[in-house]
This record gives sequence, structure tokens and C-alpha cells, in this order.
Amino acid sequence: MSWIKSGEYSFSDTLQVSVTDTSSGPVRHVIPTSIQMLVENALKHNINTGSSPLKIQIGISDEGVSVSNNIQLRSHVSRHGIGLRNLMQQYMLHGKEIRIIRTPDTFTVVLPYV
Repeated sequence: MSWIKSGEYSFSDTLQVSVTDTSSGPVRHVIPTSIQMLVENALKHNINTGSSPLKIQIGISDEGVSVSNNIQLRSHVSRHGIGLRNLMQQYMLHGKEIRIIRTPDTFTVVLPYV
């Protein structure tokens, strides 16, 4: 994950991204573009305005990479789960499972290393 640096990034006042790296082991990998897909899904499905910015947290740990966002769903976006289903299938091909954790306020996907 050398292309991601720990820190906070702000893209105008509508999107806030923070990256935390607590991993201590060797460099490991997730399926290519999986983090990008999860960030794009968060942007597609959630409102992001100056008064309600979308907050995305990317966490890198020894167990895997998590991508979380606050939930503020758009009303007009179709939700078929195709992107997540494709991601799950890609991980199954590697004998791995992603974890999806949804609370009333937060949506999180945990990607294991492959």
C-alpha cells in the first residue's frame, strides 16, 4: 500500500478522506482496484454536500484493509449490489471472504489480503 500515505485529505468541503496505517508486517496486497471501487460506491450512493460532507476512512492493519463511510443515502440511486457482489466473487476465487459491517450510521467493508 505504498501509494497511500497516512493522513487526512479534504476535497473541497463535501468529501473528507482519512487514511490510517497501523500495519507492522511486510507489504501485502488486496485485489487491484478494490479500494477504488469501494470509494466510488460510497460517492455514488451517498450525499456529499458542504453541510453534510461524506467522510471516508481507509484503515490499513495487519488483518486487511477497511473502507468505511458515513451513511447519508441518496434517494434516486439504484441499489442492486452488483459492485459488492463482483468484489465478493473475486475474493472467493482467492479463497477469501470480505466482511460487510453496516450500522445505522456507518457502512464498512473489510478486505483481506490475498
